[in-house]
Amino acid sequence: MVRLFGADSSHASAGRDRQPTLAVTLPRSWAVDFCPPLPPPTGPTVTVTTEAELRDQAYNAAAGTTIWIAPGVYDMQSYVHVVNDGVALRGQSGNRDDVVLDFGGMVGGEFGILVDADGVTVADLTIRNAVEHGVSIQGRDRPVLYNLHVVDIGNQLIKVNPNDVYPSGSEDGLLACSRLEYTTTAPDEYTNGISAHDAHRWVVRDNQWYRIRTPEGAAAPTILFWSGSTDTVVERNLLVDCYQGIAFGNASHGPGDHSGGVVRNNIIYASLPTTP
Repeated sequence: MVRLFGADSSHASAGRDRQPTLAVTLPRSWAVDFCPPLPPPTGPTVTVTTEAELRDQAYNAAAGTTIWIAPGVYDMQSYVHVVNDGVALRGQSGNRDDVVLDFGGMVGGEFGILVDADGVTVADLTIRNAVEHGVSIQGRDRPVLYNLHVVDIGNQLIKVNPNDVYPSGSEDGLLACSRLEYTTTAPDEYTNGISAHDAHRWVVRDNQWYRIRTPEGAAAPTILFWSGSTDTVVERNLLVDCYQGIAFGNASHGPGDHSGGVVRNNIIYASLPTTP
């Protein structure tokens, strides 16, 4: 159920433009059906409590290790680089608001999380104030990005990059149950919520996207799969006040930029200011 409420007329009459608000009421079973907590890890675990420990374990932990990140705000001094297969970065409490990785600023800060291994999970945490990308997948397979809050990133919030080392591209990725947004707008015209090149059988579902937009009004797709991507599924996403919605392929690339896939059961809503 989606309910739209109009502007408060008393504020409008006072000369202040107001926007309608969007209230989303989901069925009680929604979280259980589509966004349950991730299951407990089955392999080794390690708990980190400082940003230096986090970066060290992300790079050095053995394949299959779950890195529990203790609650707190982490002032990141560099990017987080994951290089071993099956590593998971997870907020310890399961509440994404409890663990905040702050990379210092959309302009002048640090890069976010760089995934250079297969089967990596990033879940249950907040990523904010990073330059370039909040999470970047380097042509690797089966990434799981789950229950994240990604906010105020210099370029694309999530990026799936091509990689000459892995010519088949990124396969079987999941971005789900997350909130991705700008507080106001991107710092420049080069942004998307997610931009994926050469990505295959990715699923983007049950996310909320707010204000994915550019400062000068240039249209940039919130969800963009292109450069030979195939069989993308985009479903049950909510897009609010974003300048452009969902794009399979880029018109400038010509035919064949994306093939297969489905877009279904998404809600796209844009508010307009009222007049006094």
